[in-house]
Amino acid sequence: MSSSSSSAEAGKQALALLKKAQTPQDYQVCVNLLTDAIAGNASKSSHFFSRGKCFLALHQYQRALFDFSMAIRLDSGGGNNVAKHIGYRGYCYRSLGRLQESLKDYNEAIRIGQGDHAQYYYERALVYYDLEEYENCINDFTLGLEKKLNPQQSYNSHFYRGIALRKVNELQKSVESLKGCLEIDATRSDGHNHLGLSYAQMGDYEAAKAAFTAALTAHQEKLKQQNQGNETEEIAEEDRVISSKYLNNRGLACYHLSNYEDAATDFTEAISHYSKDAGIFFNRGNAYFSMKKYDKSLEDYETAIGHDEDNAVYYHHQGLAFQGLHAIQQAIDAYLQAIDLDPTHYPSKFHLGIMYHVDGQYSRALEVFSGDIPHDQALYERRGLVFRDMGKYELALSDFTSAIDLEENGRYYYHRGVVYLRMLQETEAIADFNVALQLGGKGPSFQNCCVYNDRGLAYRALGNLSRAIADLTFALQEQEALLVSTEVDKSVVNELDFALPTNLVTTEYFANRAQCFVEQGLYARAEQDLSKALQVDPKDPQLLYKRGIARYAQDFFQQAIDDLTSSLEQGAYPQNLHDIYYHLGVSFANLGKHLFAVPAFDEAIKRVKMEDYPHYVHERAKSEQVIGEHEKALRDFSKVLEAQPNNARAYFRRGFSFKALRFYEEAAEDFEAAKECEPQDTRFVVNYRKLHNVQAINLGPAGHEDPKPKY
Repeated sequence: MSSSSSSAEAGKQALALLKKAQTPQDYQVCVNLLTDAIAGNASKSSHFFSRGKCFLALHQYQRALFDFSMAIRLDSGGGNNVAKHIGYRGYCYRSLGRLQESLKDYNEAIRIGQGDHAQYYYERALVYYDLEEYENCINDFTLGLEKKLNPQQSYNSHFYRGIALRKVNELQKSVESLKGCLEIDATRSDGHNHLGLSYAQMGDYEAAKAAFTAALTAHQEKLKQQNQGNETEEIAEEDRVISSKYLNNRGLACYHLSNYEDAATDFTEAISHYSKDAGIFFNRGNAYFSMKKYDKSLEDYETAIGHDEDNAVYYHHQGLAFQGLHAIQQAIDAYLQAIDLDPTHYPSKFHLGIMYHVDGQYSRALEVFSGDIPHDQALYERRGLVFRDMGKYELALSDFTSAIDLEENGRYYYHRGVVYLRMLQETEAIADFNVALQLGGKGPSFQNCCVYNDRGLAYRALGNLSRAIADLTFALQEQEALLVSTEVDKSVVNELDFALPTNLVTTEYFANRAQCFVEQGLYARAEQDLSKALQVDPKDPQLLYKRGIARYAQDFFQQAIDDLTSSLEQGAYPQNLHDIYYHLGVSFANLGKHLFAVPAFDEAIKRVKMEDYPHYVHERAKSEQVIGEHEKALRDFSKVLEAQPNNARAYFRRGFSFKALRFYEEAAEDFEAAKECEPQDTRFVVNYRKLHNVQAINLGPAGHEDPKPKY
């Protein structure tokens, strides 16, 4: 048999076998036969074309590309045959990642081919998809669908067109296209998954959640069918990764619906399927973070970092979790690590500045806030707060004004009002507080509580106590409304903000209103407010101190002693210690417990301010005189008279101590001096004959030397 006959026979055998070929072995036999045929006659384009198809089946794209190129060169007929060869070569180029050459071939196939070109539009659309030329991709898939495509191609056209539409933000059309692919085959999990992604991008997280659930169900059904009759067979890693992906996506939908428990459950199940995806640990960490389970969120962020240690975002969120725990230094370290990985990560720089501020590192905070962070209203607010706390009020005013220029936000007016208040510009402060309330909207808000409180303080500074009390009452009413509101987190407010106080229930409003009542002389009402505040924080030393003073002013001396003693036990503020001990002393003295009064006065005098010295010593001298410590009393009365030479009461009382020590001439001189200082006061007129058995004459209760209690 001649070589040409044998090559022709080999070609026939190959073409016959190719029609039935299914396995790689079948295609390899075809390749061998066609190679023999080509060796005998290298001029037949059909042999090259057929061998190219075999190479395609064997994923040998470079060899297939050569054969299709030869088929194009040898086929002189042109038209559809050449277009077909070119189309196949375009497929090879695409499979090899040579997308521009692939695109050129499909353009040529469409140009010279005859008929509807549905296949070429479909294939070219896939090239455009890979090139991320989504508008062209969408057009070609649409053209392909208008012509005749097989069910698989129709599914893919709807599917990839839906994704491309999502890429160009045509979200409703994306949803419609993805629904189209599911109308063709609802058992495909990828269609449900991408439908969910499009719903999620639209913000319709309920629909997204349902779609992800359908994707998960379809995938589980597929696995069940694959493993039918062999339930013990281990699920392939690829399938476990897919299950994990769908669970993660559904978890994200739950997260955006604020269903954080459900989200964490889905993320946990996703991790059970595939535990090497850093992103899923990160997502679960975010769910825990939103539930304020900061310790658990930190564990997940740490695991995510272990899988992807160069991800600045993970370190940033680790910093947020530390911030939530008020672990300031750890938060600072995490933000610094994020910035080290990504010097342009402005959120970390922003929060680093906040942490420096909270930590009292004002210079470092200013350095961060004055760096390359975009100067928006949030930046101006934060930097303004630093300037405020540094006492640089003019700079703080400038920054808050800049924030207001960018956005009319009540919070910025509030902050600026606080600065005006600290600058003793109460009228300007009130004007800003008024605007803050106007912009605050209707309904209770934590910000409005703060505004009413500080506006009340401004009115108090102006002497308008009635307006001050009204505003502080509004603050308390707003607080009460917040407590019963179902829309406010009762445990914490602005935890990551640090721009306003963080406790929803604060004792400050009661304490401030109590101060106003004290200044009006309404001590009983002041006591009521302080008692309510102490129900919130029974161990607050400042509240105990203030209530002790209010009770003292009402002559409730034992209750005053109880409160003042408790204040000391709870760590009273150092600047209040002299006043606490003084009022303990006068309370004991008024109860006749002078042995307890003297040590209290001793402690008060150790800490006394110079302007308070005379009457502190005077009160101690009075108690010393009662308990018979006349030498000490003489010294103390003499100190009082050195500071107050015209103090008739000190002369008069010292006279009795001189008398007790048998210094009668000195006693007489003091009695006469008292009359000379206050000749109208008949109490100082004494009958020396009747004075022999009189130890002392009571001139008034303890504390009379300082009749106006003050905070």
